[in-house]
Amino acid sequence: MLTLFETAEGLLSTDWGDHGHLQPLPISFPGYLASADFSWNVWEAAELMKDWSKATSRVSEAVNRLIMLDPDAKIGEALVLIADMYRLIGRTQIPNESALFKLLVLPNRKSTQVAKVVPGWHVTKQGVLAVQQALERVNELLSEASTSRAAEHAQTVHDPELARDELQWVADAMAIASKIGENCLHIRRPKCDLATFPRENATEIGKEMEALIAKFEALWLKRSRKGTGLKDSYQRLKHTLKVLQDGRAPEDKGLGGLVAESGYSILESVAQLFSSVTDDL
Repeated sequence: MLTLFETAEGLLSTDWGDHGHLQPLPISFPGYLASADFSWNVWEAAELMKDWSKATSRVSEAVNRLIMLDPDAKIGEALVLIADMYRLIGRTQIPNESALFKLLVLPNRKSTQVAKVVPGWHVTKQGVLAVQQALERVNELLSEASTSRAAEHAQTVHDPELARDELQWVADAMAIASKIGENCLHIRRPKCDLATFPRENATEIGKEMEALIAKFEALWLKRSRKGTGLKDSYQRLKHTLKVLQDGRAPEDKGLGGLVAESGYSILESVAQLFSSVTDDL
């Protein structure tokens, strides 16, 4: 609506990744369709935004009908659930970032600590349970998703089987992130350090992470070329795996992988920790 009043010539929707590019193409489908829909139907969109459930249902239906070319695809419903997952994990969100992503990808390749996530604040017991319950529904939808037109649209933007596999990867990644978050709560520290996880728990999560990384590379190559994007993303996931497997960062000099984070102080972390409810720790 603002672009209408400002006589803008158009609306640009973009897709990029920071700290690697982990999101497969279907993750962006709702954003592309919503921006197109709301650009062409400004006043209707304004009314829709008053009812979030109607807005998400409209986007979900559009994904199935316009991209999957199958009203029974179920991909749209799964995407809407996945898109809201970041709001479930904690009592508050990290500005412009998802705690689930931060739990999965460490800030650099010498760190063993999760950046910016304060246990009991950005991740809670109730939040972990809510994410795991939502993922159960996502898995049900993906198992029911129609792939009847897979052969007709193989490896195109309309390929329902590829989209289903990609979203299953995302669901699996979020499941691992929620388990990391669960362990962060159990260790009862102001900052979550994967090197302090009980060995049994770290080994179990590491096995799941290893399978996730193998699938990531295979799925990447079905839509994109090999290059620095794949290498960078792969290595970031691999680093988290190594910390889980070894209990330390590669070439750890005894500092525990501690890194200073711009704009995020230890004092801020402690202040947020003590403002949280102790039952969530």
